[in-house]
Amino acid sequence: MTTKIKFARALGRCRACKAGVSAPVIKVMTERGEHRPGVPIIKTEFVWATRRAARPVRFSSASVECACGAAVSVSVVKGRVNADAACNAKCEASTGPTCECACGGENHGSAH
Repeated sequence: MTTKIKFARALGRCRACKAGVSAPVIKVMTERGEHRPGVPIIKTEFVWATRRAARPVRFSSASVECACGAAVSVSVVKGRVNADAACNAKCEASTGPTCECACGGENHGSAH
């Protein structure tokens, strides 16, 4: 079995104070056999990248606390590399879960 680890970010927007919220997560991809020769079965799960807990996160219901104290629902950034679109301040200040620029989601929402 092969395991790959990648740092990711979960983003959301506070409904109470409208602030953008960012939470670091770790994406763990584990190869768990093969469907057929050459086609691996890969299990992907996300784990909080803080002391909060080392348990898997279910992002359909995951939330973090905003600076104002309100609970904020977050989604993991889904990045796709587009070399034609330069990464800029708009990407770094984004609160949405999709990124289609040169960083492939690595810098997305990093200003929060």
